[in-house]
Amino acid sequence: MAMRNRWDKLPPFVALPWEILNSMAYKDLPQSAAKALPYFLGKPKLTWNHPERCSTEFTFSYPEANKLGFATGTFSRIIDDLIKHGFIEFIEHGGLRGKGKGYNRFRLSNRWKDMIPRNQKAISDALRHLNLNR
Repeated sequence: MAMRNRWDKLPPFVALPWEILNSMAYKDLPQSAAKALPYFLGKPKLTWNHPERCSTEFTFSYPEANKLGFATGTFSRIIDDLIKHGFIEFIEHGGLRGKGKGYNRFRLSNRWKDMIPRNQKAISDALRHLNLNR
């Protein structure tokens, strides 16, 4: 049996499972939010199937986002989009709203699994409307 070289080890990475890539929530994300999603997914530093992954709180500051190349206004929209699409949950305000005591706190969410495609929602709403008018 050949010995494994210590350099054969993979560097740290963030997995984007097919389940996320094929989800309607991910497909509907604006480009900047999709680009930022791996940074949010990697914050808890837990494996994908770890039971505490979605209950672990983490911070993601605006200065940190600026270092990654996201403008302040863009990062604000990214947070809103990721919350709206069910990838993260907002826990606590930091900065000026938090009386300057810290950073915004988030936690990952699995609500993205429940997102209904826009056109499918429109079709089901139309069918429901037709059934109510009979």
